[in-house]
Amino acid sequence: MNWIVIIVAIAVVAAVAAGEAFKAGSFPAPIVAAARAIAAQEGWGQPGARPTRNNNPGDLRDWPPGFPRDAGGFTIFPDAATGWSYLYRDVQAHLAANPAQSVADWIASYADVAGAELDQYAGAVAAALGIAPSDPLGSVTLG
Repeated sequence: MNWIVIIVAIAVVAAVAAGEAFKAGSFPAPIVAAARAIAAQEGWGQPGARPTRNNNPGDLRDWPPGFPRDAGGFTIFPDAATGWSYLYRDVQAHLAANPAQSVADWIASYADVAGAELDQYAGAVAAALGIAPSDPLGSVTLG
């Protein structure tokens, strides 16, 4: 019987440690700010909005594997904390992998927006990153 308690305790400690790695405080401020700007643009927190219903503040689609999807292919996370964790990771990974891409080009490929809506969305994310929409992602100061 005691071995069950020990296994459960180890599992809880491992889960807490894994969760700590994905808290907003473990990401550079520009990553957190950009994620919050994306969430606002996607409608996070609005009653009935898809990101809110799906616990998916970034409205991530077809990523990450292992989570259910809604009819539109948007990921459904079990809770908001998990959704935020994956949004922070997605933003950080995109900035690292695409240093020459402008904010405007990133948002054009990230979100289904164009014209004035694209300009507004890219402007909000660029402002959160501390750069202009036409600036390359590699110009973001993360430290």
